Amino acid sequence: MGKSCATLRSGNPSSLQKNGHGRYAVLDMEKYREYEKMKAMNWLLGELDKGRVSGEQEGWLDAGEVFADLEARYHG
Repeated sequence: MGKSCATLRSGNPSSLQKNGHGRYAVLDMEKYREYEKMKAMNWLLGELDKGRVSGEQEGWLDAGEVFADLEARYHG
């Protein structure tokens, strides 16, 4: 493995293989942070879409109902 690590270059993702198949990805921390940010953004957009669909199917709540529910849950 030491020989392959010497060929790693910053900014270029690399992979480590096990039994001839990709097993691990090696990337610099900046690219990893970008990946984590993208993953979080995709999750958030998915949750927002669930809320939109729920509002369209079951009806929307007004702001007073939302704040009353949050108050009861977290300060009740």
